[in-house]
Amino acid sequence: MKKFYAEYFYRLGVYLAELRSVVSIGSHVGKRKGINYETQLAARHAKLKLPNETLDFLLIKAFPQTRERFHSAGMESSQAYLLRLIRDYQKQVPTWGEFHRHLSQLQERMEDDLASRVFFALRKGDEYLYTSKFLFGKTVSAKFPSALKDIEQSGKCLALGRYTAAVFHVMRVMEVALKALAAHLGTAYTFGWDGVLAKLDTEVKKRYADKTVDWKGADKYYEGLTARLHAVKDAWRNPTMHVERDYDDEEALEVFQHVKSFMRHLALKVGP
Repeated sequence: MKKFYAEYFYRLGVYLAELRSVVSIGSHVGKRKGINYETQLAARHAKLKLPNETLDFLLIKAFPQTRERFHSAGMESSQAYLLRLIRDYQKQVPTWGEFHRHLSQLQERMEDDLASRVFFALRKGDEYLYTSKFLFGKTVSAKFPSALKDIEQSGKCLALGRYTAAVFHVMRVMEVALKALAAHLGTAYTFGWDGVLAKLDTEVKKRYADKTVDWKGADKYYEGLTARLHAVKDAWRNPTMHVERDYDDEEALEVFQHVKSFMRHLALKVGP
C-alpha cells in the first residue's frame, strides 16, 4: 500500500492552476477583429522562451520533486509525462505558450491517474497505529519478537477499520504470551486460558506463608498479572477462534488496550 499525504496533491493542484493562470498569455489567440493591446502583448509573450532561472528551477527542483511524489503515489501516467518534459526541456527551451499547454496536459494526466485510484484516509491520530513498530513498547518487542508482526498488523487493522481482524492478530499475540507464561509458571500449556489462569488464581489465593519464594518476592507483580489477564478475557468475551464473532471499533480497541497492558506487565519479569 502506498503512503502519502493528500495535502501535497491539493497544493500541487493549486500550484499548477496558479502557474497556468500566470502563463495564460494568449496561447489560444486567433486572428479576429477588435483584438486589444493587452491581448497583442500576450500573444507576443507566448512566443518568448522561458528565462534561464525559470528553466533551472523547473529542471533542478520543481519537476524532480513532483516526479518523486507521482512515483510514491503510483501515478504512472503523470510520472511518465513529467519525465518526458524533463528530457524535452533539457534539449530545447520551451516558450511560455508551450509551457502553458504542457501544464494543462500534466493536469489532465493527474486527473486521469487519480480517477483510477482508490484512496483510504486515516482518521486523525490513527497514523501512529498504522506506522509504529513499537505499539506495545520496545521492551515487549525485545522480549517477544515472535509477536511483533501480529502487534504491528493489529495496529494497522485498527487504523483501517478492520476491527475483527485487529482482534484476531492480538489473539495470536496472546498465544505467544500464554506459552511463555506457562513455561515461566512451570505448568503445561494447552490452547486456551484455563490452565494458566487456574495456576495464577490458585497461587494468588494462597496464604502468604504458603507461597513459593519467587511469588513472595513478587507478590504484587503476579497479582497485577492475574488481574490484567482476567481483564483481557473479559474484554474478549470468549477468547477462542470462533469465526462467527465480530467486533466493532470500541470492542476491538478495548481488547487491544487490555492486551497491551498485559504484555507490558508480563515483560517486566517474563521473557528471555
